[in-house]
Amino acid sequence: MIRPHSVRGDGITINGWKIQVQKGPIISDKDSDHFRDAIEVDAEGRLVEGSKGIISLPEMLFNTSGVSLAHEPSGVAITFTAMDALRGWRQEDLPPLQVKVAHAWQKARLAEIQAQNAVRLEYDWTYTTPYSGTVLPSAAVARTPVVDSLKEGSLATPAARVPLDESVTEGQETEPSTSGASTLQGSEQQGDNNRELPVWEETSETIDRALLMEREPILFFDEAVLYESDLDDNGVSQCSIKLRVMPRAWLVLLRFFLRVDGSLVRLRETRLFCRHDLPDRNGVVLREKKQMEGTFEELRKQGAPDQSSGAYADVDTTSQMFQAVAPIGLKSLQLHKLVLKT
Repeated sequence: MIRPHSVRGDGITINGWKIQVQKGPIISDKDSDHFRDAIEVDAEGRLVEGSKGIISLPEMLFNTSGVSLAHEPSGVAITFTAMDALRGWRQEDLPPLQVKVAHAWQKARLAEIQAQNAVRLEYDWTYTTPYSGTVLPSAAVARTPVVDSLKEGSLATPAARVPLDESVTEGQETEPSTSGASTLQGSEQQGDNNRELPVWEETSETIDRALLMEREPILFFDEAVLYESDLDDNGVSQCSIKLRVMPRAWLVLLRFFLRVDGSLVRLRETRLFCRHDLPDRNGVVLREKKQMEGTFEELRKQGAPDQSSGAYADVDTTSQMFQAVAPIGLKSLQLHKLVLKT
């Protein structure tokens, strides 16, 4: 039975969940500098420790695109934005890949490097991010579906929020914090910032894939790219999100995909799943995080296809390839659960 729900062009409301997608154009030149500065600060507006200053942002950066899933009974929302994703990139700060294309990338950026008098020329130029979303009070996203545009000449006040991995229970692996609301207006949350946000816990529960494979009507589906770069024609780096809502459940798939031609492939997938139709499961969100990667030489030696086969052409074909040859290339698999008040 399909329960009462309301579908709009940009989202759906069903069983206490208000799910919205916002899509905007590529960031404007005037906002790029503000965005660059914003991903270098934490939730209190302080410069992130160890910050080196950014030389370049992805060529296709959709700063006003994103997704929000607001759970109305608990007053908590899960959001996905380009700014928080790139904060994760800056704070994880992986060592730069030392491959031939890295020298080509630096050469292509020489004028920009000199113009900015950069102190450090080497950083993770692949934009790899550990990001898996952000938990914050629903009031923070009440006025607009996901984000507001950057104010001209200034940054909006950072909002109180908790990155999906900052409040994981003790004993778990944690990822670098991606806290700090880039474009959410702080005035929207007064009186709500002290709300105790839920904590992700380790779990043995898994996503109900049997349910997802059933031929159930899709009430709402959408997808959005948060950022993308062709790495100066040396491959592709992309962070994207898909979501679908069925009568019994919703599913979010956030993916970071990297292919450095002639060198390596990297795929980080985060799936969030909720059985919104069951009263005792309506506020339970399951999360599955997988990290897969390898050099093309390593993967080929283990039995995976070569890059020339076309198996790594885009994020979909790469995901299918890793599924077909699993566990080849699998670096980590983590299962977590978030319990919201209903």
